[in-house]
Amino acid sequence: MPGMAMTMPLGGLPWLTRCTPGLRAGPPALLPAALAHPPAVQLRRGPGKARAVGADLAVRQDGTVAGRFGYRSLTGLEWVSIGGLTLLAVAACWRLRTWPSARWKQAVALVALLATFTAGVRQARCRPELKPPREVLPLKASCLALASGVTVHYLRRRRERAPRLAVCFHGFGASALSWERGWVSLGKKLNAEVLAFDAPGFGLTERPPLPLKNEALDSSPYRCGTSAEIARALVRIHGRQKPDPGGCDLVLLGHSLGAISASLTALALPPGEQARTSLVLESPAIFAPAAGGRKAGPAPGPPRLSPPAWRLWPIVALLPWVLRRLVYRRRFWERGLGLAGGADERLLTHYRWPSLVQNWDKGLARFVATRLHGELEEADIVERLATARRDNGLRVLLVHGEGDSIVPVSNSERLAEALGAKLVRVPDCGHVAHEQAPEAFAAAAAGGIGLRGRGPAGGRAGAEGGKSEPKKLGDLSELG
Repeated sequence: MPGMAMTMPLGGLPWLTRCTPGLRAGPPALLPAALAHPPAVQLRRGPGKARAVGADLAVRQDGTVAGRFGYRSLTGLEWVSIGGLTLLAVAACWRLRTWPSARWKQAVALVALLATFTAGVRQARCRPELKPPREVLPLKASCLALASGVTVHYLRRRRERAPRLAVCFHGFGASALSWERGWVSLGKKLNAEVLAFDAPGFGLTERPPLPLKNEALDSSPYRCGTSAEIARALVRIHGRQKPDPGGCDLVLLGHSLGAISASLTALALPPGEQARTSLVLESPAIFAPAAGGRKAGPAPGPPRLSPPAWRLWPIVALLPWVLRRLVYRRRFWERGLGLAGGADERLLTHYRWPSLVQNWDKGLARFVATRLHGELEEADIVERLATARRDNGLRVLLVHGEGDSIVPVSNSERLAEALGAKLVRVPDCGHVAHEQAPEAFAAAAAGGIGLRGRGPAGGRAGAEGGKSEPKKLGDLSELG
């Protein structure tokens, strides 16, 4: 029956859930438990831990292999086929010798023909086997739920008798796994049960089709507003039954682009609930008004192109191909995460994991097309947050890594001034403080909701929250 839910405990945590047949948009519902996953690749077990046979494998927390990252290597037979085509290409180019100035044409034709054939073989024969989300869930804490008409993947860190719930929103290109490293610290410092979900277009959340029509784009499930609806649905599922005596029942933590969705979630709450909510914005990708409260234009934000719907077709059609060429490369993530502050093997695996899922590339292209269409969802968000803080008692805290090279600290300084909120700077951190210094970030968030002795309420994070040394891990089987 719709609305019924069942979970299968595994190590004290829900393993996964599946969609109830016939259930569509409506009240959020957990989905019934699924069977355990058979390993996709044989494991060779030695002393201490499992070791996968092969390279670049995606290993779950329980030691089973979910799949392989990126394109596989060409087999011997495929290389023989390419060699045979090379001989044919050489013969064809030899026939071109009668053309005027044909030598350079022979070389160009040969290179183009071989490159096209090799790329075609690689695309057709070597592409990874993409799977449904339920077959590649990475952690024991992974759950699936139907919310706002979308099957959502989220992580749940239980905490018995916790008086509050913390909901985490990831940034662009990340997923709920981005919060896994620091959610133990968050749970302890906030004394909260922690949820982190994948926004539509990212992670393991469903990627529904998106027709290129104005009405479809206006109601796109890839909007930040949909993420806000999903968050409210998860709060209804897992919200606290008893009010917190300290006056804070809900903590919303948004990183970078996720700060927009977290803010929209807070703004959609009734005034009475806003007074019992804390909003933590980490390196928020929200353009602040000019210094002194002067607006740089009618609506702060990046320039808006807002092309007609039909002109977004190249993005939806071609961007997936470009993404496959980039995202499947390990080096792409190493360089990109290096700009954000660096990452070890464990975080690298976290960021690559969504590329195992069907339609991951199309979902990201649909998200980009949605962001380019229409008005910015965050156009007046600064003014609305300031009003909610002043009139309804919404707690707002900004946290920013001092070494952030993606979103400058000066933007958060202007935001803090416009909102009348406190700003905590985390030393020796880049764009992703909750990954690079989880203790410092958790202490800052706890200070933001006024938990005495938990962390600073403003200024700089203290010694307790210094930068932690990342532990080198080869796969997800060692995650706790």
